[in-house]
Amino acid sequence: DSITYLQELGSQLRLEGYEVVLARSGEEALELLAAQPVDCILLDLIMPGLSGQDTCRRIKERAEWRDIPLVMLTARDDRQAMIEGINAGADDYLAKSADFDMLKARLRAQLRRKHFEDENRLIREKLVRRETEATARNQAEAEQERLNQLLRDQQFYTRSLIESNIDA
Repeated sequence: DSITYLQELGSQLRLEGYEVVLARSGEEALELLAAQPVDCILLDLIMPGLSGQDTCRRIKERAEWRDIPLVMLTARDDRQAMIEGINAGADDYLAKSADFDMLKARLRAQLRRKHFEDENRLIREKLVRRETEATARNQAEAEQERLNQLLRDQQFYTRSLIESNIDA
C-alpha cells in the first residue's frame, strides 16, 4: 500500500544480493508469478485491488506456486491480523518496520527452509526413480528367466521327438 516502502524494501534486498521483482498490486503479483519463477514472496496484507489475503490464497491454491515461501507484511500489528495472514496460507508474518534486519533474517530462514525442502524432494524423487528402475530390472530378469526355461523345455521336447523318430 506504500510505494515508498516498496521501493525502499527493494533497495535493501538488492543490497543483500537478491534479485528483486516488484509488484504494486495482488493482480500484478499473480501476473509476474505466471511469467517468471521466484524463490520467495513478500506480500503486504493491505494492497490496492486484490487484498494480500486473497492474493495469498490464490498463490497457495496453485500447485506450481504452493511451495514458494510467502511472508506476509503489514503495518497492522495485532493478533487478529497475524491469524488472518497465517490462515490465508502465509508461511510467516511480520509487522512492517523501517528496521529491515528482522525481515532479512526471516527471508533468509524461509529461503533456507525452501532449499532444504527442494533438496529433500529431489532425493525422494531420485529414490523413487531408482526403486522403479530396480523393480523394472527385477521384472525383466524374471521374464528372461521364464523365457529361458521355456526355451529349455522346448529344446528338451524337440530332442525327445527327434530321438523317438530315430528309434522308430
